[in-house]
Amino acid sequence: MTRAVHLARQPGTHIAPDDFEVRDVVLPAVQSGQARVRNLFVSLDPYMRLPLTARAGLHPAKGPGDLLGGAAVGVVEESADPALVAGTLVVSQSGWTEGFVAPVASLRALPADTPHPSWHLGVLGLTGITAWLGVERVLKPVRGETVYVSGAAGAVGSIACGLARRRGATVIGTAGTDAKCRLLIDEIGCATAGNYHREPVSAFLARAAPDGVDASFDNVGGATLDAILGATRPGGRIGACGAISLYESDDYRGGPADFFRVIEQGLTITGFNAGQAGDDAPAIVSELQQMAAAGDILVRETVVEGIAAVPAAFASLFTGETTGKLIARLG
Repeated sequence: MTRAVHLARQPGTHIAPDDFEVRDVVLPAVQSGQARVRNLFVSLDPYMRLPLTARAGLHPAKGPGDLLGGAAVGVVEESADPALVAGTLVVSQSGWTEGFVAPVASLRALPADTPHPSWHLGVLGLTGITAWLGVERVLKPVRGETVYVSGAAGAVGSIACGLARRRGATVIGTAGTDAKCRLLIDEIGCATAGNYHREPVSAFLARAAPDGVDASFDNVGGATLDAILGATRPGGRIGACGAISLYESDDYRGGPADFFRVIEQGLTITGFNAGQAGDDAPAIVSELQQMAAAGDILVRETVVEGIAAVPAAFASLFTGETTGKLIARLG
């Protein structure tokens, strides 16, 4: 017997904890080639909101009664495959559940001496790979340039800030609280930061970068992307990573209102996601691991305890209450 989070009803405009329910689940017996895993850490990410909308997209839609998935780190408790022994730490996509049975081929084993297992859901997982792709492959900032990061105190944004600063760029960012802005300056190394609840992003960019920004890493979309378009220098680059400001709207796929600025200013907008790393993913993770171990990039997590805390924690992603990577610790 285990417990798992299921979708109780299709969410409305704003996602709520009671859109989900924690159910008891009886696990099947382990068959040949399978393993039973007890999850230790479960990832909570903004993209998980997209399958809960009425719009078709990158991720298959979820309906009432469906189990919620996503990345998780767990420990093998029983295995019917000699390739994976009990006690091994593994990464899976089996998500919001305390335990599960799955084919061994779907699990990725971690070294026995892994020092920070939860990092494989953040800086050493899709989060870190996304940030690396945006900075190192899309924007490629150089010393003397100004880089703006939206959602800068979030999981991807905070790592992107560190990577851009490491390349010598002047990094500026926005976040939703004064405390997050202090974190961006004092710990992450931004030159300045703005609270978008106190000051429109367009006003912040005009104040922080009066000559314009050279490159932007955008996690937010919507009005923030419009502000970026208006503040980008001619020939500037924009990396489009997400649009969390639209995930609770009627159409998260809607584009910027002032798209003609791209033509007028000769801008480049490049969309990207972690799946585009392909065969380069292991090398990227290795590089990120070295940076994190050396303290070159800040690893920050918000951790909640237990499977029952998952629904409320997930909803908090869309009210700006979390900093860094959001994780549920189950064991």
